Amino acid sequence: MVDLAYPERVRIVEVRDNHSIVKKGVVSTQRAPMAVIELSLGLTGDMSGLLGTRQTLIVEGGDDALILHKISGILRDEGKLHLSDRVYLWPARGAPNTPMYAAFAVGHGWDSGVLLDSDPEGNAAKNKINGLVLKDLATEQRSKFRVLILGSAAGIKKTDAAIEDLFDDEFYVSCVNAAYGITIQLSDLPVDSSDMITKRVETVLIQRYGHTELDKRRVMSEILRRFDGWKKVSDLPTGTATRSEKLFRAINAAFDSP
Repeated sequence: MVDLAYPERVRIVEVRDNHSIVKKGVVSTQRAPMAVIELSLGLTGDMSGLLGTRQTLIVEGGDDALILHKISGILRDEGKLHLSDRVYLWPARGAPNTPMYAAFAVGHGWDSGVLLDSDPEGNAAKNKINGLVLKDLATEQRSKFRVLILGSAAGIKKTDAAIEDLFDDEFYVSCVNAAYGITIQLSDLPVDSSDMITKRVETVLIQRYGHTELDKRRVMSEILRRFDGWKKVSDLPTGTATRSEKLFRAINAAFDSP
């Protein structure tokens, strides 16, 4: 079993000339161990080879990729700044897993990077990535690896920020209300803890409505339903286009992509 949250624990055993060699890291020159690593990262067939020819940006999850692709497409259709077509978004199934994906990308010498939320998990992932000396390794491999933090890259004026904070708070609360059949008001949200919209909403769900946590997948289903009605920039929630354009500008600039 490969625990994606701990790439530093991975050891690969290679057999060369009838001798066993133990390597530290997540990249091997032999196919058998790489098949195990690639499977754990959700890579199938020749996908890893295809990613190596592109600029790969690791994101924390599939929701991040869905939201960024949708907004980018709307901006592109109106001739506005959007995510470069050369940048491929690679979901990592959670911030704690991003160092493993980063180690794999850097070990292969990919032109790559990671986009992390501005929250404790994102900061922990950033520290682990730096602790694994991925930037130094990327330099040795003659490739580049970038760490982008969502809040500062998108100009979100919050201490903590996740992909949902590209939208305005009112929009996200309305999606929560529709998904749960409740009537949370903006004035109900706490102001004495995290300013991330998901954390503020979760507090109300727990304290007022008896839920154990915020089911982000449930809310995402409502957001995806509303996606179908977004055809032009003016359809986007307030401020979303501005924040997204700034984020895409930061990503494209980091990759030197048009």
